[in-house]
Amino acid sequence: MTKKYIEEAMCTPQLEKSLSESKVLPMVRDICHGYDLKVSQRRLVKYTQIEIGDNISSYRYQVSEFPLDDRQNDNTYCPYEDEDRPNGQVIKKEFEEWSDFEGFVLAHKGVDVALVCIDNHYQYCFHANYEIKDRGNSDWDRRTIRSQKLSQVLRSLKRKKYVPIRANWNDDTESYDNGSPNYIFNSRIKTRDMCYKYHADITRTGEHKTLSDLTQDYERKVYDLTSEKKDYLSDILLCLFKDKTAIPHDISEHYTKQLKEIDKYRDDIDEGYQQVKQEMDNGFIAIGVSNNVGYLVGEVSQNSEATCVDEIGNRKYGIDFREVKLESVQRVRQLDDLPFYDSLKPTLAMLKLKLDDWADKFDKGVYRDYYKSYINYGDTRWFEDIGCYYPEFGTSKTSITATQWLLVPKPKF
Repeated sequence: MTKKYIEEAMCTPQLEKSLSESKVLPMVRDICHGYDLKVSQRRLVKYTQIEIGDNISSYRYQVSEFPLDDRQNDNTYCPYEDEDRPNGQVIKKEFEEWSDFEGFVLAHKGVDVALVCIDNHYQYCFHANYEIKDRGNSDWDRRTIRSQKLSQVLRSLKRKKYVPIRANWNDDTESYDNGSPNYIFNSRIKTRDMCYKYHADITRTGEHKTLSDLTQDYERKVYDLTSEKKDYLSDILLCLFKDKTAIPHDISEHYTKQLKEIDKYRDDIDEGYQQVKQEMDNGFIAIGVSNNVGYLVGEVSQNSEATCVDEIGNRKYGIDFREVKLESVQRVRQLDDLPFYDSLKPTLAMLKLKLDDWADKFDKGVYRDYYKSYINYGDTRWFEDIGCYYPEFGTSKTSITATQWLLVPKPKF
């Protein structure tokens, strides 16, 4: 029975049939059992032969990105004949001058982490989301263990001490510690950028400024202490270290006044920090989409045991934001499958209006419901009036694991 090897939320009759009829099934069965993995989708792997020298050729491999629905789950589906245009591209065109073979994406607790297949050389292949080998002639090769014998692939995984969610290297065991989904999340979000881009309301000036701007304002005022009165600085140094005399009254009075003024800018930073901290302390629901069907959903909060995301800011201004963690991860096919979806609906409805207005006003595109297009992802990260944020996502050399995230204010369950 193949259904037990498939993610519950992602299981379809077509996927179950394709897996049961696939020559990859023995590999899926052994690896899923050994590493707590489940199949999330059938995906085609494209390959093409490339010339690299006189009478020498090699192969280039790539996971097919389209379609972003269940069509690839059907092993009778032919992408070459598909004229659909997801994301403005023709599926048929994607496969021009390429050939393909079938693969199956494997997930760990809902997070896609690997792909298994039998390649064009009839070798069993396990393709990880990180470089599992020290050597290889390409990114794909360094992330892939292959052999014509399934038993050899399994032995290699054991020898490499493969873990689905990789944490830090442990010198004692000479392997990667088992991680948790927050390691995946941390590699996709720049928390410092998130905190410093939030606009705070500053009482003293009535301005709406980011922590980044506020710290720059302060730094400029500190720089002006010496740039505007350079002769004062030399007089102070002479008094303190050469003449051993008191600093002249006019110089002392000048800097006393200036430093008192600078304190106001320091207070602005603290006010802005407290507002952003309150936003962070409330927590978020993270909703992630990848080149796959469905959504990844988890709860996000600051990890009190993690490192500070900005040690300089913490040391200079007391800004103490911690790396965030992603917990209680689940995978759903549709967001309305979530038990708490009703509490998210008002925010998501407002976000959709914001995105429509953003797209019309700036001639931008929406990649998927509630998500900006890939190219324009960096514009307007915060929709602060509704508390939604688009973290900066990292690049991934393996398209099965590249995830775009949306943070929504955490409702009260």
